[in-house]
Amino acid sequence: MKKVFIVLLTLLVLVGCSNAPSTEPTTVQKACSLSEEGMSMTMTATAQSEEADVDTITMSLEASYESMGMSGIDLTDEMKDALGGQMEASLIASAGFEDYEEYVEIIKSEFNDDGMVFELSMDVASIKEAGLIESEDISLDSYVSSMEASGMTCN
Repeated sequence: MKKVFIVLLTLLVLVGCSNAPSTEPTTVQKACSLSEEGMSMTMTATAQSEEADVDTITMSLEASYESMGMSGIDLTDEMKDALGGQMEASLIASAGFEDYEEYVEIIKSEFNDDGMVFELSMDVASIKEAGLIESEDISLDSYVSSMEASGMTCN
Protein backbone atom coordinates (compact mmCIF):
# COMPACT_ATOMS: atom_id res chain seq x y z
CA MET A 1 0.00 0.00 0.00
CA LYS A 2 2.83 2.34 0.90
CA LYS A 3 4.51 1.70 -2.50
CA VAL A 4 1.28 2.50 -4.35
CA PHE A 5 0.95 5.72 -2.37
CA ILE A 6 4.54 6.76 -3.26
CA VAL A 7 3.97 5.95 -6.95
CA LEU A 8 0.74 8.00 -6.98
CA LEU A 9 2.42 10.89 -5.18
CA THR A 10 5.31 10.81 -7.67
CA LEU A 11 2.88 10.81 -10.62
CA LEU A 12 0.97 13.71 -9.08
CA VAL A 13 4.17 15.74 -8.72
CA LEU A 14 5.25 14.95 -12.29
CA VAL A 15 1.86 15.86 -13.74
CA GLY A 16 1.82 19.05 -11.72
CA CYS A 17 5.26 20.03 -12.99
CA SER A 18 4.37 19.35 -16.61
CA ASN A 19 1.65 22.01 -16.48
CA ALA A 20 4.14 24.82 -15.86
CA PRO A 21 3.44 27.98 -17.86
CA SER A 22 4.89 28.09 -21.34
CA THR A 23 7.96 30.25 -21.86
CA GLU A 24 7.21 30.72 -25.57
CA PRO A 25 6.73 34.36 -26.50
CA THR A 26 3.15 35.41 -27.06
CA THR A 27 2.00 37.87 -29.65
CA VAL A 28 -0.67 40.53 -29.53
CA GLN A 29 -2.71 41.53 -32.57
CA LYS A 30 -4.79 44.62 -33.14
CA ALA A 31 -7.10 44.84 -36.16
CA CYS A 32 -8.19 48.23 -37.44
CA SER A 33 -11.00 48.42 -39.99
CA LEU A 34 -12.73 50.91 -42.20
CA SER A 35 -15.75 50.22 -44.41
CA GLU A 36 -17.31 52.65 -46.82
CA GLU A 37 -19.56 52.36 -49.87
CA GLY A 38 -18.79 48.77 -50.85
CA MET A 39 -15.13 48.89 -49.87
CA SER A 40 -13.52 47.57 -46.72
CA MET A 41 -9.98 47.62 -45.43
CA THR A 42 -8.57 45.84 -42.41
CA MET A 43 -5.04 46.37 -41.17
CA THR A 44 -3.81 43.94 -38.52
CA ALA A 45 -0.65 44.71 -36.58
CA THR A 46 1.26 42.04 -34.66
CA ALA A 47 3.71 42.69 -31.81
CA GLN A 48 5.19 40.83 -28.86
CA SER A 49 3.21 43.02 -26.41
CA GLU A 50 1.04 46.15 -26.31
CA GLU A 51 4.13 48.30 -25.68
CA ALA A 52 6.49 46.49 -28.09
CA ASP A 53 7.27 47.62 -31.62
CA VAL A 54 5.02 46.26 -34.33
CA ASP A 55 6.59 43.28 -36.12
CA THR A 56 4.22 42.87 -39.06
CA ILE A 57 1.22 44.59 -40.56
CA THR A 58 -1.20 42.65 -42.72
CA MET A 59 -3.54 44.64 -44.94
CA SER A 60 -6.70 43.27 -46.50
CA LEU A 61 -8.64 45.36 -49.00
CA GLU A 62 -11.92 44.30 -50.59
CA ALA A 63 -13.99 46.32 -53.05
CA SER A 64 -17.16 45.40 -54.89
CA TYR A 65 -17.44 46.02 -58.63
CA GLU A 66 -20.20 48.53 -57.90
CA SER A 67 -17.94 50.56 -55.60
CA MET A 68 -15.34 50.71 -58.37
CA GLY A 69 -17.88 51.81 -60.98
CA MET A 70 -17.66 48.49 -62.78
CA SER A 71 -21.07 46.94 -62.09
CA GLY A 72 -22.71 45.31 -65.08
CA ILE A 73 -19.43 44.67 -66.87
CA ASP A 74 -18.94 41.03 -67.80
CA LEU A 75 -15.27 40.35 -67.08
CA THR A 76 -13.49 37.32 -68.47
CA ASP A 77 -10.98 35.45 -66.33
CA GLU A 78 -8.16 36.96 -68.42
CA MET A 79 -9.51 40.46 -67.76
CA LYS A 80 -9.76 39.72 -64.02
CA ASP A 81 -6.13 38.51 -63.97
CA ALA A 82 -4.94 41.61 -65.82
CA LEU A 83 -6.90 43.91 -63.51
CA GLY A 84 -5.46 42.11 -60.48
CA GLY A 85 -1.90 42.75 -61.69
CA GLN A 86 -2.67 46.40 -62.45
CA MET A 87 -4.30 46.92 -59.06
CA GLU A 88 -1.35 45.31 -57.29
CA ALA A 89 1.13 47.58 -59.07
CA SER A 90 -1.01 50.65 -58.42
CA LEU A 91 -1.46 49.97 -54.69
CA ILE A 92 2.25 49.22 -54.18
CA ALA A 93 3.28 52.36 -56.10
CA SER A 94 0.82 54.57 -54.21
CA ALA A 95 2.34 53.36 -50.91
CA GLY A 96 5.80 54.41 -52.13
CA PHE A 97 7.26 50.92 -51.92
CA GLU A 98 10.08 50.61 -54.45
CA ASP A 99 11.79 47.22 -54.49
CA TYR A 100 8.96 46.09 -52.26
CA GLU A 101 9.85 42.40 -52.44
CA GLU A 102 12.32 42.97 -49.59
CA TYR A 103 9.64 43.93 -47.07
CA VAL A 104 6.21 43.30 -48.57
CA GLU A 105 4.71 39.90 -49.33
CA ILE A 106 1.70 39.87 -51.64
CA ILE A 107 -0.68 37.29 -50.22
CA LYS A 108 -3.56 37.73 -52.65
CA SER A 109 -4.28 40.03 -55.56
CA GLU A 110 -7.31 39.05 -57.56
CA PHE A 111 -10.61 39.98 -59.04
CA ASN A 112 -13.28 37.39 -58.35
CA ASP A 113 -17.05 37.23 -58.93
CA ASP A 114 -17.70 39.74 -56.11
CA GLY A 115 -14.99 42.30 -56.84
CA MET A 116 -11.39 42.90 -55.90
CA VAL A 117 -9.51 41.22 -53.04
CA PHE A 118 -6.00 42.39 -52.19
CA GLU A 119 -3.94 41.20 -49.22
CA LEU A 120 -0.36 41.89 -48.28
CA SER A 121 1.93 41.46 -45.30
CA MET A 122 4.64 43.99 -44.39
CA ASP A 123 7.75 43.45 -42.28
CA VAL A 124 7.89 46.67 -40.25
CA ALA A 125 11.55 46.43 -39.22
CA SER A 126 12.62 46.09 -42.87
CA ILE A 127 10.41 49.00 -43.91
CA LYS A 128 11.91 51.17 -41.15
CA GLU A 129 15.42 50.09 -42.14
CA ALA A 130 14.68 51.13 -45.73
CA GLY A 131 13.75 54.60 -44.45
CA LEU A 132 10.08 54.38 -45.34
CA ILE A 133 8.90 54.93 -41.74
CA GLU A 134 9.93 58.25 -40.25
CA SER A 135 8.46 57.80 -36.77
CA GLU A 136 10.71 56.45 -34.03
CA ASP A 137 7.68 55.15 -32.11
CA ILE A 138 6.28 52.11 -33.89
CA SER A 139 4.78 50.50 -30.81
CA LEU A 140 1.46 48.71 -31.06
CA ASP A 141 -0.17 51.41 -28.89
CA SER A 142 1.14 54.14 -31.21
CA TYR A 143 -0.02 52.21 -34.29
CA VAL A 144 -3.56 51.87 -32.90
CA SER A 145 -3.69 55.57 -31.99
CA SER A 146 -2.56 56.50 -35.49
CA MET A 147 -5.12 54.24 -37.16
CA GLU A 148 -7.95 55.54 -34.96
CA ALA A 149 -6.89 59.12 -35.73
CA SER A 150 -7.26 58.31 -39.44
CA GLY A 151 -10.86 57.19 -38.89
CA MET A 152 -10.42 53.45 -38.49
CA THR A 153 -12.02 51.39 -35.73
CA CYS A 154 -9.57 49.17 -33.84
CA ASN A 155 -10.07 46.20 -31.54
